[in-house]
Amino acid sequence: MAKCGACGRYLSATDGVTCGKCDLTYHRGCLNLSEKAKISTAWMCPACKSKVPRAGDNSNTPVKCQGVGDSSPIHKDIDVDLEIRLFRNELGAMRNELKEVRDNVSILRDTILACSKNLEEIDTTKLENRMEEQVHKCESKRQLVN
Repeated sequence: MAKCGACGRYLSATDGVTCGKCDLTYHRGCLNLSEKAKISTAWMCPACKSKVPRAGDNSNTPVKCQGVGDSSPIHKDIDVDLEIRLFRNELGAMRNELKEVRDNVSILRDTILACSKNLEEIDTTKLENRMEEQVHKCESKRQLVN
């Protein structure tokens, strides 16, 4: 993930526009570009474009300075402290949820160990004897019926 050259917020490479000269990436909204606009690989950001000399005699043209960040109406009023507090709150909630998951896994592990111990303690000969008794009872009942 890259940071937007205009607003400084993170964006994925597929969501933004990359300058062909300085390789900085920008949100389309920060540059007032529509989502459907096709951008060439030679596209230049406003900062790089302002450095390219114009053709012809521009000696009488007044210079207008405008920072790249000034063109972003979307992210002008970002409260960084609020963003950080919200992020910390989300991390705290995730930490609590993770603790609950760990506790549940620990309980599950203890239950499985107890079941395993119980299974080991069961004497297989007792089970075999019970099974033989049941089979013998069934055979006796069959003989009585016949």
